[in-house]
Amino acid sequence: FIAIATGFFWLVRDPSVALNAVSAVLIVACPCALALSFPFAFGNSVRLLGRQGLYLKNAHALARMAEVTAVVFDKTGTLTRKGKAEVVYSGKELTDRDKFIFAEMASQSGHPLSRYVASFLNIKGEDVGLNSFREISGSGLRATVDGVTYKLGSAAFTGAEVEKAYALRSTVYLAIDKEVFGVFTIDKAYHHGLESLISKLKQKFKLYLISGDGDGERKRMEHVFGQSESLHFNQSPHDKKAFISGLRDSGEITAMIGDGLNDSGALMESDFGVSIADDVFRFAPASDAILTSASF
Repeated sequence: FIAIATGFFWLVRDPSVALNAVSAVLIVACPCALALSFPFAFGNSVRLLGRQGLYLKNAHALARMAEVTAVVFDKTGTLTRKGKAEVVYSGKELTDRDKFIFAEMASQSGHPLSRYVASFLNIKGEDVGLNSFREISGSGLRATVDGVTYKLGSAAFTGAEVEKAYALRSTVYLAIDKEVFGVFTIDKAYHHGLESLISKLKQKFKLYLISGDGDGERKRMEHVFGQSESLHFNQSPHDKKAFISGLRDSGEITAMIGDGLNDSGALMESDFGVSIADDVFRFAPASDAILTSASF
């Protein structure tokens, strides 16, 4: 409108100036409109996504999200609901002090299986002072109390032999001074609406599942995903990262959706990493976005 008004004005006043005047208005106005529209569009998109429980690290992550061709899911803490599981302990009887120590160790970790164990034990006691506490990614937790070493984690980490009854289930073993005391078996609950979500995503993306758990849930996941060749179990954090790298090398633009702990390497390797969180305080710096568990 300004350019047209300027053209009419100079056509009457001095026709030789009209073309330059109209061009000047367009050259100044159009790039400004585009320059203003981009940050406003990105900012508004980030705000709208935040209302839905998806919090992006920056506007560049939004651009990467739009290019995704393949979506890779972790299972525990991602497809399963955190805090919702049936936990059963089998093994030698533990003293209240031992239970408290293991509960204290588990509560220091954000891993979903650790949270299940801590919630199951739910025992209070005097502060025992965990010494040399360490969380080894993909293995478990280790701490020393009064010279005694406590371990909580995988069979290989604690030195346990996997019994056939537990081979295909989610398990957490515990050991005290190299002696295996028992095992927690965990049956997890999946997010509501998981099947319909996967069904919709399959129409637009290639879908994969990479899990550190045994393949006891394979049949159920085959039913949910409608395929078997893209489901991978017993994957270490290194395996997950290598899998994402392989997809990228094949030309796929990947989105990795995990719980942000053992998946940190895969989240960093992916083009767009999403960390599922119970609350925004348990975030993964390796991810490009945080998705609240309730908004899954």
